[in-house]
Amino acid sequence: MRTGLGLAQAGEFGFVLLNQISGQNLVDPVLMQAILAAMLFGQNLAGLLEQENISYIALDLDPDRVREATTAGQIVVYGDATIREALSAGIHRAAALVITYANTASALKVFHHVHELERSLAVVVRTVDDADIEKLQKTGAAEVVPEIIEGSLMLASHALVLMGVPMRRVVRRVQQARDARYSLLRGYLGKMIK
Repeated sequence: MRTGLGLAQAGEFGFVLLNQISGQNLVDPVLMQAILAAMLFGQNLAGLLEQENISYIALDLDPDRVREATTAGQIVVYGDATIREALSAGIHRAAALVITYANTASALKVFHHVHELERSLAVVVRTVDDADIEKLQKTGAAEVVPEIIEGSLMLASHALVLMGVPMRRVVRRVQQARDARYSLLRGYLGKMIK
């Protein structure tokens, strides 16, 4: 039965099933430390989590991507994070939830469920630009990451290196820009670079 549960791609029903059997010791009690509401950006994050031996489970709405990821050994199930039951099975064991797709309306639905199920859970959310940062922060996001800012920082990094600026200085400048933007990283990474 444990093997079947581990291999199943059951979507939202699978999460309901996991929630019902969680008290019967059929599933590892430390099932996950992170829940990823996935898509393409989630694949990169999953790789980093695996390198750090941090367990996770990712939800994705693209059946082809779910199949590819599970074939590659990643823990990805077909599911919609905006549906309460999809989050309820593992949310109480998670240390963080990361919304890796940039859809504010959907993210707000996920936040609504998080507030109902596990109010203290840290949530990091991706957005396209600065337009909805304040709205997402007011819902309780631990951090909001606008892809346009990160993209521009990477472009600037490459351009500065190509123009002869020493890599250490480029890294420091980019980190200063991130420190100014991201409260969770403020001061921390700057200390590591010095």
